[in-house]
Amino acid sequence: MSYPHTPHPTPHTLITKVRKFINSRAPDWLSQEIHLFARPKTLNNLVISPPLKTSPRTPHYRRINIVYQALDNAQSEGIVKYTDLIEYVKNETGIGCSRKLIAKWKRKQEG
Repeated sequence: MSYPHTPHPTPHTLITKVRKFINSRAPDWLSQEIHLFARPKTLNNLVISPPLKTSPRTPHYRRINIVYQALDNAQSEGIVKYTDLIEYVKNETGIGCSRKLIAKWKRKQEG
């Protein structure tokens, strides 16, 4: 005897069924609390606007831009060694930079 294959319900379907079951048997005061935490209704004509143009969302982006500019200047002067680049950035900006940032700048230059 063969039974037809019935697909397993999705988690969303199960949650919906449980919510309906609870709402149908719960007292009024509990239903009000349940509705407070229920998912908001979706709107049919919802228009999502693009995000506003703001500053980059990376930490220290101003400092990174200043260091990249200094590294570009150093490269145009023919400086390529990490220690020399760090020293150049320190002379230009007053603060040195990490080898990691220089490696990131080099990768950005290549790609």
